[in-house]
Amino acid sequence: MENRKYFIVTVPNENMIHALDVCIGDNEDQRWNLAEDELLVKTTDDLINTKINSGVSRTKIFPKGLTTEYTYEEVLALMGTIEWVIPLV
Repeated sequence: MENRKYFIVTVPNENMIHALDVCIGDNEDQRWNLAEDELLVKTTDDLINTKINSGVSRTKIFPKGLTTEYTYEEVLALMGTIEWVIPLV
């Protein structure tokens, strides 16, 4: 999967625009949790490095304390939880 990386970023935070800049796909198509206080950022090392090479630090893109990195398997499990999926009634 072309070295994809997965992060959950807590919002609001002042650096959110940097995380959105490295997302794969359109910003308006990104996955938010139901409370809309966490965003799944799917990205690659290349996108992150391009942003870093433009002068933005990694901690600005993914602020410590507001960001958690996940594996593909962890993200799949997380996306199936009640925080991310509207329950069927």
